[in-house]
Amino acid sequence: MVPARMRRVTARAFERTRRLSAVQAGPGGTFPGHEVAGLNKVMVMGRCQAMEPREFVRFLYPAARTVQAETGISAAAMIAQAALETGWLQAPVKDRYDGRPAYNLFNLKGQGPAGSVRALDSEHHRSERQTVEHYFRAYRSYEESFRDYADLILNSPRYRRAAEVRHDAVAFLKELAAAGYATDPAYVQKLESILRRHVWPALAELESENSTGSIPR
Repeated sequence: MVPARMRRVTARAFERTRRLSAVQAGPGGTFPGHEVAGLNKVMVMGRCQAMEPREFVRFLYPAARTVQAETGISAAAMIAQAALETGWLQAPVKDRYDGRPAYNLFNLKGQGPAGSVRALDSEHHRSERQTVEHYFRAYRSYEESFRDYADLILNSPRYRRAAEVRHDAVAFLKELAAAGYATDPAYVQKLESILRRHVWPALAELESENSTGSIPR
């Protein structure tokens, strides 16, 4: 049974997720200013605002925890990867022409449940960095993004070895990088640094608030 204090913590974080995911684009693809209680404004007039790593982890943890319970994929690993892919939500994918948000935490390309957006992506080819326009999957919420990502990992032969170690955050991220998830040669080193410096400490803090049980990682 989850202690009442922990239920309050995760309920507040879930409410923040719900509020941010509900923001809709206004005329011309811009966003109305939304002040979110207890959290920095992430989107103001179409511009991304800084979010501290600790806030980022608390913000996404409820959705990541739900998907971990459903799939077994480490919540800590997913949060670390989302941090790297979105720049702590400072540089999330959005349509480069109309500003429509994609709620795409993992920069997955193609068609998503909410269609797609066109955005630029940096890729490494033969030690050269190139900028290319791609269609990226669009979602209606961050939780939907987590679920689609988990579905890809668990059902793609390419990521079979990562899926086999999905309960182990470090091993999972190493296998993900080895399978070529990203073209950045330093991808796994960056992910491990985020995991150890930011994600695990933030989850440990949440765990300390839950005096009778541990937080799934």
